[in-house]
Amino acid sequence: MNSDKNNVSLEKQLKTIGQKIRIDILKNLNSTIMPVPFSSLQKEILDDRHNSTNFSFHLNSLKKMDLVASETEGWKLTTLGRKILKHILLIEQVIVEQEKSLMVRTSKYSKEPFNINKIENYLILEGKMEANEARNIARDVKTRLFKSNIEYLTAPLIREYINGVLLERGFEQIRHRLTRLGTPPHDIKRFLALNQNSITTENVLKNLGSDVSEQFLLLNLLPNDLADSYISGEIVLLHLNAWWLRPLSLVVNTESILKSLAGDKLVTQVQGVDHTKIMSMITGFVEVLNGFLPFYSGDLLISNFSEMYFSTFNSIIKENRLCYFDLFFRQIRLLEGNFSLNDPRLLFDFSAEQLDISIHEDIKAFDTFLKYAERHYPSKSYVTCDYSKMDASIVKQLMRENIVFYNKKLTNAINSYIVNINNPTDSKENGIILDKVLLNFPLIAREASQNDNKFIDLILEKLEVVFKIFEHKKKLIKKSLNANKIWNLLLENHFNYEKEKWIDQSIKSVSFFGLNEAINLHCGIEMDRNENSAKFALNILELMKNVIQEKNNSEGENFILGQPHRGKYLESNNTNEINSNNVINPGYSARIIRENSKLPLSQKIKIFEKFQSILNGGVLLNHRMKKDDNDIKKDIQMLLDANLNAFSLNGNMT
Repeated sequence: MNSDKNNVSLEKQLKTIGQKIRIDILKNLNSTIMPVPFSSLQKEILDDRHNSTNFSFHLNSLKKMDLVASETEGWKLTTLGRKILKHILLIEQVIVEQEKSLMVRTSKYSKEPFNINKIENYLILEGKMEANEARNIARDVKTRLFKSNIEYLTAPLIREYINGVLLERGFEQIRHRLTRLGTPPHDIKRFLALNQNSITTENVLKNLGSDVSEQFLLLNLLPNDLADSYISGEIVLLHLNAWWLRPLSLVVNTESILKSLAGDKLVTQVQGVDHTKIMSMITGFVEVLNGFLPFYSGDLLISNFSEMYFSTFNSIIKENRLCYFDLFFRQIRLLEGNFSLNDPRLLFDFSAEQLDISIHEDIKAFDTFLKYAERHYPSKSYVTCDYSKMDASIVKQLMRENIVFYNKKLTNAINSYIVNINNPTDSKENGIILDKVLLNFPLIAREASQNDNKFIDLILEKLEVVFKIFEHKKKLIKKSLNANKIWNLLLENHFNYEKEKWIDQSIKSVSFFGLNEAINLHCGIEMDRNENSAKFALNILELMKNVIQEKNNSEGENFILGQPHRGKYLESNNTNEINSNNVINPGYSARIIRENSKLPLSQKIKIFEKFQSILNGGVLLNHRMKKDDNDIKKDIQMLLDANLNAFSLNGNMT
């Protein structure tokens, strides 16, 4: 009889504490020996979801079973409540220890512990299943997964188990609802609902096709260990949807495009105002660019573009020139809709020699060109400009949000991924950037726990991962492009690469992000504030450069070490902050010198020059100009005198 009474009492206690909110109440009261006022306890448990009536009901249920007690000052945990909570915590620990070893690689490219609630929610949300039935199915799936002794799961494998259980229990219709389209049906419906006013065939196919391509890469094409390096955030891959299909970037000299339009006869200038010839040349030029579009996922740099811009249009009167600008950029805009997988960027390169011709008129023409570029192709293009023969007053006139100044005597044109292009002024040496892979420095710093040797070992370990990733990309790209007739024709006409060797000769950029954050974590102070911090950062990059050089020497490769760039990957980390305007500020920076550094420009330049000597694969100093006119000219002159490889004057290029 006593046994029966005990069972009844146990059943009542379990029923009472069988709700999350009640366990949260017990945990909260356990954290203090002083009574907690009702309002404070409610706010702590429910945040802003105030419901006094319901909350009082839960408290009184616990009080009825002698788990909590109320006093004048508030609520507290009873002795019985404290003892029972202790056992609850032990049970939770057992569950966590059992489940934390079973990791799941999700379709959103992250690793996380197995969570049975996600199976329940999946069945309810997408399968339209009753909650109780969904709970039973989820428990059955969990039991089978744990019995299988699988240590590492993927989301597709879990779905296979779910589908098997559903079919065994006769839920064929629900199984049919859960059929995969590459992207979950629920996500497709959500995408359509959120974009119902702007749905087009192109953006539907782009979003759905991108999902399938990304999943195929991570689940089928890359080995698990390399895919996990991306999923865990150790390394960053760019343009995942097209990563295995094409190179990152191309650089094509304007001369080679004009030659392809005129055969062996180079078009340098249209004599007189022959509108038919000019319009034909413009449309032909854009058609050539369109031919490159399916073969890069990042950007196309049109080097020495001023050769066409000034030489060809030099004899056109001002009024007509504006019409041709408009025609050119209207044609450029059409490129956006021609290929659904990538988000192309165009970069126009202007040389100092061309700008020296009748400088006042050319500056006005250049300014008009930039205005048309911004109007017709906003955020999709920027201009690189050789400053080697400019003075401070000219640079000041050319200052724009989307312009990068580089010194052609010291370096070559730099693309939007801060990658230095080899010999862009020689049409026989047009460049192909196979890809850019970035190391997550803050993650390395946290794992190193301020141990210098461990930091170095981790860098070497991650570099080997990067090299392996490039090897796999080379294999995938060969399958994708080597038999492509159009690609081979482009190689023949515009690139001086041997058909079978172009992948080896292409640029492979190794980079990083979060350098300042990592140095602060590891050394305890930022590198622009402490000489030892800066020295450690330089030593790490010097080590990377040496390893890369050894790789190049031993295997005849073309790896380079370059600066990080401003990109969407910075917004996907877990340190994002939202400012007062609800704008996401990336938690990590792509900058070498911190934007909020208090150092004067002269000191920033000295620090930057040290990094510039190491990062030979592309480097850019960002400087936000002051408003005072004298200070602007002074700062520009200081930058010109320093002979930096490249700089921007708006503070936003990286």
